[in-house]
Amino acid sequence: MQTFSQFLKIIENFVSEQRFWGKNTSLYEPIEYMFSLPAKRVRPALMLLGYQLFSKDYQKALPIAFAYEAFHNFTLIHDDIMDQAPLRRGFPTIHIKYNTNAGILSGDALLINVYEYIRKHTPSEKLDKVLECFNKMAIEVCEGQQMDMEFEKAQVVSLTDYLEMIQFKTAVLLGASLSTGAILADASDADTEFCYELGTNLGMAFQMQDDYLDVWGDQNQTGKQKAGDIINGKKSAPYILALQVLPEYEKQTLINIYNTDKPQQEEKIKIVLGLFEQAGAQQAIRDLKNVYHSKTVQLLEHISAPDENKKHLHDLIELLLDRNV
Repeated sequence: MQTFSQFLKIIENFVSEQRFWGKNTSLYEPIEYMFSLPAKRVRPALMLLGYQLFSKDYQKALPIAFAYEAFHNFTLIHDDIMDQAPLRRGFPTIHIKYNTNAGILSGDALLINVYEYIRKHTPSEKLDKVLECFNKMAIEVCEGQQMDMEFEKAQVVSLTDYLEMIQFKTAVLLGASLSTGAILADASDADTEFCYELGTNLGMAFQMQDDYLDVWGDQNQTGKQKAGDIINGKKSAPYILALQVLPEYEKQTLINIYNTDKPQQEEKIKIVLGLFEQAGAQQAIRDLKNVYHSKTVQLLEHISAPDENKKHLHDLIELLLDRNV
């Protein structure tokens, strides 16, 4: 049985062997650059761990695991353009290093390659199920991103709407990764569904930790712009949770400051952090993360695989939700 760390090495070796080159090098160079950046590789590792729950020959799932990682990178390339993000994993984003058009086109080319990997490497008898799972996830990711962009125009977003957005934008990709591994390993429909729900709840907790780290994490560890969500007025969990409990005057102060470019960045961050502290947002987001964490552990118990097969997936769940990057 392979551990998460062992799967990471296996995936990195596989990624390093893949090449995206054609006649026009300027189209493919940004893709190569994206794959050269430091990455967690959580989604392909989840797929291999999902496969390993039910079968040992994980090598058969490697190309599809890579396809999911490629799809994730495609979404990041386009998300960074829409968010005007300057950094990705501590390095310049593609639209900064190259240009916006290069980011759009290279992302499109990468997505097409994703479908080609799935077509070529999925056994014919499983292709319909794999594509059904992938396509459902992919359109929900787009829906989640659209919701996220619409939230930028709204001063207040409900917690219910926010949770739906991150479920689509982030969590379903983890759910689909784990359940696709199960599909490829001939798991039952019931176990495949449990894997999807487990991965989705893990994704929700994963995003809670991301929101936490954006505000209270160390930029040197996260590789992202410090307090980027505050600077850009993104309706993240700390902001929404703070609005739920602040008195009316402080609530309006947070709304007004959060949704403007004034005052200057450092002053804006200082005021917002003070209001977050007053509202207890730091603990509130930890508590919400723990709710989803508990659900993932409960769902893992329902999967009808040997306990020894579940161990490494359980270890990954704990690792992801206690991370600093």
